[in-house]
Amino acid sequence: MSQKLAAVSLVGVVALAVACRVSSVGPITSEARYSPQGAASDVVPADACAAVGMLTVSDGRSGERLVGTRTIQDREGRADISIEGDVEDWLRSGVERALDAAATRRGSGPAVAVRLSTLTVNEVAFRNSEFNGSVVLDVTVTRDGAEPWSFRASGEAENYGRPGNAANYQETANHALDRAATSAVNNTEFRRRLCGQA
Repeated sequence: MSQKLAAVSLVGVVALAVACRVSSVGPITSEARYSPQGAASDVVPADACAAVGMLTVSDGRSGERLVGTRTIQDREGRADISIEGDVEDWLRSGVERALDAAATRRGSGPAVAVRLSTLTVNEVAFRNSEFNGSVVLDVTVTRDGAEPWSFRASGEAENYGRPGNAANYQETANHALDRAATSAVNNTEFRRRLCGQA
């Protein structure tokens, strides 16, 4: 290949790369729709005595729809990422999956309340996008005759994909939820409390 032809080819590659990178971002809204992302095998099987009498979930973010920000690498420009739909149903689905993966008995035992304290999904766009998500859960276990016991569990997730694709935002949030719920269910003291040990 001649030097002239090589130079032309290089210019073409650079021009294509520049043309393909994201030049602007706009606000986007993703639906709170749960689908498992983490491996069920990450949840450690519970002892046979572990049981949950009643599970309640709540969104402690006061109905906040804004969950993060879209930005462009090395450029100005930012836009909001919001979530819509039944966040509490989304939360319950993730927590119940973790409890089921641990083979926790249901219908008897202490009451468990799970509160969503934090949900974030942020995106950095270039030609494709990097997505980062975080979920923080506040968990309270209450048993008759004992003081309520509370702890915090968190999970983070990373994703990579096409900018503006709704599935990428959902996958990131779902994976962060799975990791937070797994962290909660794997908590040693939490398991003791589900067995009635205070």
